[in-house]
Parts: sequence; C-alpha cells; structure tokens
Amino acid sequence: MRQRRQGSDGTNRQEQPRARPASPPRFRVWILHCEPWKPRHWDDVPPRAIALEPAEAGCFSAREARDYVEGFNTSPERPPRLWAMRVPIRWQVDVELRPGAVLDSRRRASGRAAKRTA
Repeated sequence: MRQRRQGSDGTNRQEQPRARPASPPRFRVWILHCEPWKPRHWDDVPPRAIALEPAEAGCFSAREARDYVEGFNTSPERPPRLWAMRVPIRWQVDVELRPGAVLDSRRRASGRAAKRTA
C-alpha cells in the first residue's frame, strides 16, 4: 500500500512500495540428444540438440544444477550422444521445453516437437 508523505518542500509525495528481495535462481536440468560434436568442457552447449526429458522431477539451486550437469557430462558411463544442460527457470514462460523440443544455440528453442526420422 502506498502512503502519502509530506516532503521537505511542503508538497505531498507518494512513497513507492519496497521491492521484495530477489529469490535465488532455480534451474531445471534437461537430458538432451545431441548431434555428433566434440565438447571441450562439461558445461558446453551443443550446437543443436533435442530435449528428451527433465533429469529430475523438481528444480535445482544453481549449485545443485551445476553439480548434476558436471557429474552427468563427465561420467564415463554417459552415452556419447546424451548431454545434460541446466536451464534457468523464469516465472514468465514464452516456450516451455518438453520432450522432443529442438534446441538450436543459434536460435531460441522451439516448443514444437521434432519430427523423428528413422
């Protein structure tokens, strides 16, 4: 609720509501199917990939997401075309990833599922 206060010059001023402190960022970790590429680091983003599924049902803190992605992407048991990527969660959603969505680092993700070819 805004309150009116009288300024030092005698005029009424409207006090602005205080902003809430920002909550820490949250992330979702997605498992991707990538075209053949050679990542140089565990947190590289593939040039093109298809989102398969969220790694876990919930969301992660920045550190938890980083640790999960690093562990998955550096695991010797990881299949070569699978890759984990952390995606920040925002309250305003333009496109929500879903299984089959195509990710292209040159463009924004399209929420449409990719057509599978045999």
